[in-house]
Amino acid sequence: TVVVTQNQVSCRLAEYFSDPETFKPERWLKESGELKNIHPYLVLPFGHGPRSCIARRLAEQNIQILLLR
Repeated sequence: TVVVTQNQVSCRLAEYFSDPETFKPERWLKESGELKNIHPYLVLPFGHGPRSCIARRLAEQNIQILLLR
């Protein structure tokens, strides 16, 4: 049995986010205070456990380089 979760659904739940339909990237910043109510396993873009994405660190590094430029 394969179980697939949709992050888009969990990220639009009003129980976790105030005004979930609004595009607010700052909600993911620790300083915003919104992360206190978010379950640690709510969003797993690279998966979790032994079958998680092996290129996670490379992708995160590329994102940081892109943002710094």
